[in-house]
Amino acid sequence: MCEDDDRELSPDAKAAHEFLAELRTRISIQPLAYQDGDETRALESLVELFGHARAAIKKNPGCEEFAR
Repeated sequence: MCEDDDRELSPDAKAAHEFLAELRTRISIQPLAYQDGDETRALESLVELFGHARAAIKKNPGCEEFAR
């Protein structure tokens, strides 16, 4: 979703975009070699994603598919 794009996105598309931006930057989805990285932080990051999903749902009423 670019700022110069004047198309109106559906609530599902808006919620998905917000969540994808969070998901792409999380350590929990990055491949780590054995004993590489911080497993505790990766798990915390994964748990935080649930909060971001709830926030995206609340911010975009009508996002029925995303909320499933």
